[in-house]
Amino acid sequence: MNIQTVAKIHRHVFGELPVGNDRFSDWAYKLEAAIREKNFRYLMMVLGSGKGFNDRSKEVFCDIIGIPRTLSLKGIKAAISSHCLVPVEHIELHESYHSAKRKLDRKFVELTSKFANGDELAAIVDEKISNGYRKVVTENRRTFLANDQNMGWPLQRVQIKEYAIAKLSIIELEDRYHCSLAF
Repeated sequence: MNIQTVAKIHRHVFGELPVGNDRFSDWAYKLEAAIREKNFRYLMMVLGSGKGFNDRSKEVFCDIIGIPRTLSLKGIKAAISSHCLVPVEHIELHESYHSAKRKLDRKFVELTSKFANGDELAAIVDEKISNGYRKVVTENRRTFLANDQNMGWPLQRVQIKEYAIAKLSIIELEDRYHCSLAF
């Protein structure tokens, strides 16, 4: 670990705070390790927000890797991409996959909290999807989970429909995401 880099991060991020503690923060150590190891996942977690959020960390990151300071999400994504040698598309796919995963978890919780047999309903939707029902179709104000022959299974409640949509989107992203992990 490069203690000079940790010190630079700590001074830049926490320099103006009236704290008499000379011990470096865990934040500085973690950020230095992520920069050194080129861990784009952690860097995106810390720095991957728009202007106004964590700006000091973005500034010190840009200073350390030797690029002009940028605070925008697009600029930080490009900086992380060039530093970690990972395409921006891979970073965006990573974000999309984990966002879809969190959404599926939320929809599952909504389904199980709304219905007493929510676990069974989720299992039925999962089974239908594994049996080839791969699209959500709306016809005459009714929504169906349909297969390639347009045969459908009715999604009668909003929570069931939202769970099915979230499940289908995670399945679509999953194949692309796991193929990109070999990168």
